[in-house]
Amino acid sequence: MGKQEDAMGGMMTVGQLASEAGLPRTTIQYYEQVGLLAPAGRSDAGYRLYSGRELARVRQIAYYRATGLTLDAIRALMAGASEPEQIARRISDINHTIRLLKEQRDALLRLQSADAALEPETIDELLSTTSLNDAAMHRWHAVFERQNPDAHRTFLLSLGISESDVARIRQSSGAGGAQASAIAGSSGG
Repeated sequence: MGKQEDAMGGMMTVGQLASEAGLPRTTIQYYEQVGLLAPAGRSDAGYRLYSGRELARVRQIAYYRATGLTLDAIRALMAGASEPEQIARRISDINHTIRLLKEQRDALLRLQSADAALEPETIDELLSTTSLNDAAMHRWHAVFERQNPDAHRTFLLSLGISESDVARIRQSSGAGGAQASAIAGSSGG
């Protein structure tokens, strides 16, 4: 732990805990609000205080979130639920998403092979046939951009999206900005 924790007898404020965990202060507060985290105690002034134990818990929660586990699944894990069972559920969710993405890809390939023009309305129709919401579509683009930026660019251009819209989608995918579902609203050229 840092110097700030030592100055308070091994305890940290919410801001210090957030800094040590590499998370926004509001995230720590949200974890408390939903019952995933509780302070170890309070200062004389009433400030919430946390120990190394809470820091370890926050880091574990953040790790689980990075795997895509829901807060309910994390709550169950933190309460002692079977980790293999929760992981199996998440893998099942991922496999379902992969199946949907393959269906979407296959539909796009069929359109491409039929020399069909991919107008924004056609893209909207294709996206509406999947159960991917805007957040899921954004995550899909973010992963695609991170794993293979050149292929992501080529894919977007193959949809008939203008260079400027491709650049905007790629930037939002890489920086976590605006929703990558902008594909559906792009001008197509």
